[in-house]
Amino acid sequence: MTALPEARIIVTVPLARGGGSRVVAIDEREVCHVCTVDDRREGQAADQSFTAEIAQEMARRVLAGDERAQTAPGMLRILAAAVLMLHQETLEFAEEIMELREQESDLLDGMPTEGVTG
Repeated sequence: MTALPEARIIVTVPLARGGGSRVVAIDEREVCHVCTVDDRREGQAADQSFTAEIAQEMARRVLAGDERAQTAPGMLRILAAAVLMLHQETLEFAEEIMELREQESDLLDGMPTEGVTG
């Protein structure tokens, strides 16, 4: 993915038809990019880019029944990418918590217990 070298790939999904894949990536500014990657072409540009705030607002509009939002081009792709991005961030956060708990446990295991009551 040469068009967004600074972006971290969250997920790559093979396309249902025609070969290639769709990539969801997030850059250092926390902007999510959805790119269609065609193995036969060099360099890819983002099909869509959005922030978490934009995705959240679009989700609110869809849930409120706003027909313009429901039928906006690319809306389904934006919401699907946002779900995958949120899921990945949740997994990474859970891993960080587990690492911190392990570090805490290791620290507590090394503490002296003599003279400690209660």
